[in-house]
Amino acid sequence: MHLLLALTLALLAGCSASSSDTGSTQLAVSVPQALAASITRVSVTSSAADFPSVSVDLASSNGAWGGVLGNIPAGANRSFLAQAFDTSGTLLFQGSASGVSIVANQTALVAITLQQVDAPPPFLNAAPLIDSLVTSSTSVAAGGSLSLIAAAHDPNPGDTLTYAWSSTAGAFSSASSASTSWTAPASTGLQTLTFTVTDPGGLSTLFSLTINVLSGGGQGDAQLSIAFNSSPRVAALTATASQLAVGQTTSVSVSASDLDGDGLSYAWSASCEGAWTHASSSSAQFTPSALPAGSCNNCELTVAVSDGRGGQTTGTVALCVANTSPAPNHLPPLIIHTYRSSDSASAAQVLTYEVVANDPEGSALTFSWAANTGSLGAPASGPSNSRITWTAPSCVTGGTPTLITTTVTNAFNQTATQSFAVTGLSSCTP
Repeated sequence: MHLLLALTLALLAGCSASSSDTGSTQLAVSVPQALAASITRVSVTSSAADFPSVSVDLASSNGAWGGVLGNIPAGANRSFLAQAFDTSGTLLFQGSASGVSIVANQTALVAITLQQVDAPPPFLNAAPLIDSLVTSSTSVAAGGSLSLIAAAHDPNPGDTLTYAWSSTAGAFSSASSASTSWTAPASTGLQTLTFTVTDPGGLSTLFSLTINVLSGGGQGDAQLSIAFNSSPRVAALTATASQLAVGQTTSVSVSASDLDGDGLSYAWSASCEGAWTHASSSSAQFTPSALPAGSCNNCELTVAVSDGRGGQTTGTVALCVANTSPAPNHLPPLIIHTYRSSDSASAAQVLTYEVVANDPEGSALTFSWAANTGSLGAPASGPSNSRITWTAPSCVTGGTPTLITTTVTNAFNQTATQSFAVTGLSSCTP
């Protein structure tokens, strides 16, 4: 259960000297019907070291909250504190954002998560696993489309997964489905497609693949979006890499709150062998030094959060530690130009063939030639082309096409082939 709070801060420029360094904040809040009855007042406070705090209680109309927070000086390190109360004045949700810069004639977007101020029990969550990702092609014409099919599961029974596709350019037919199609942009070049799977606890796993698209000082604005989220004492526990190899480092971070406002201390530990950096802070790094026993998820990272007065809670994230990282995705070379001196030949006639190719990732290319009849001369090959002669035989076996074939191979053993057919030769008599 959660609440969504979207705040648009429009710091409008004035014409007089007194208003040129200030702005106004237009606030709009959307409250889901399920929680609207419990929230009777929402307050937002803006503050910074160089001006006194400014607060506003948002008005509610038909379940939507709104109001104006004015005279916010432009500058850096602005802070926003949002609080939600019930009819008795009890604080139910609270969140803040700091280090916000208000820039002249610009709009800043700030997302704040207001945490529920109760103390549910600790939780254990394992990251979801991507089983497979299949694409119809690793290259596509500009403006063309290709299909994508992914499969994933969560080690925690009953967890419902959500999916998200993103790309450096282009568009998806459905960015939230496991199966979708992607339309390439009008420009050519390499584009990265990323598939992310997230479980209800906020842990996610992602996989990226590369697709080659072929030719064929004053005042400012800030827009805030605030979400209310019912969560445990440990509000969130994340890892930058939930699948990693021995010797690879992952960064973990915990977000925790205390109902009494006490300062919190942190202590990280792991169920597998490895080394920690900053193990007593809310954000730490862990590097496994040996392969744990068992299959994924085979290494649990646990943080103990203490308030200094005897209160303590824990949060655990399960990781998959393997011998090696996933193999990178490489693209085959492209044959971009071909030449043949003739499509037909007579006995003993010499024909000339040439191909020009490149590699999307810039790796070195090699060329090889083959013919099912006749004889090939010595090829003349360069970094991106190869030229060869072929001498036709006196006759060919009936029914068998005459083919001269070249194969282009890149440094990753990916290949591309081109065949040339020859007609006009007489059939051999028995």
